[in-house]
Amino acid sequence: MADNNSLLEKVLGLQDKYAALQAQLSDPEVMADMKKFVQLNKDYKELEPIIKAGHEYKKMVEDLKNQAWETRFSPFLKRLSAREDEFFQT
Repeated sequence: MADNNSLLEKVLGLQDKYAALQAQLSDPEVMADMKKFVQLNKDYKELEPIIKAGHEYKKMVEDLKNQAWETRFSPFLKRLSAREDEFFQT
């Protein structure tokens, strides 16, 4: 899983570049230079699906970790809840 995490870190590391491109694209000086604007926009559009996929993957991994935790501790939590119910009924 270490390889997946480092890949995710690399993908999400591109987020800074993505944000910088976004900022540059809104700069009036860049907008005035059509050649530069087109190139930056192309770079931005190429990164967009990568960043989106990185966020989706990160959420999926977090959801799986949470689900694994819940599955692992579910029997214990059920027993604890039953005992708690018994305690408060008496």
